[in-house]
Amino acid sequence: MSNTIMSRLSKKAEAEVPAATPTEILLKLLATEYQAITMYNSAYYWVRGKDRSDLIPEYEEHKKDESEHAEILEELLLELGGDTFKNADEWRLVSPTEVPTIGTHEAAAINQVIEKSEVEAVELYTAAVQYFHSIEDEATAHKLVEILKDEREHLKEVRLEFQGKTSAV
Repeated sequence: MSNTIMSRLSKKAEAEVPAATPTEILLKLLATEYQAITMYNSAYYWVRGKDRSDLIPEYEEHKKDESEHAEILEELLLELGGDTFKNADEWRLVSPTEVPTIGTHEAAAINQVIEKSEVEAVELYTAAVQYFHSIEDEATAHKLVEILKDEREHLKEVRLEFQGKTSAV
């Protein structure tokens, strides 16, 4: 991977992605998507309980996107002869990051955790796209680029739209 790409990666992503096999990389991405689904689902209920209905449509939309990403990754894994996870314990073991813990129901704090998770997702997808280009698997790289575009959009929305909504809290 180029130094430019690697300099943008978290140390954990940098350490794990280059040494992994294609199916291991896809499993890490799938675990990241499962985490995101769980995180957005939890955030939905936490802000709903705090009468923050203005954030609910965004959380629902992002959870839907993350579910679609997971389906794409599951299909790619099967195409490459890999297998998906059998239970939550398996994906948590493979996960490239800690499962986000949100110790508050305050919308601003929840969005900080979401932003950190989206940054990590962008880093992992960037590294994975570069990896699949390097092994000349352009079909997989193309599908991951499409997911990466969504993840970048999520990050942008978290930083712009969510921050504006939570600043009114």
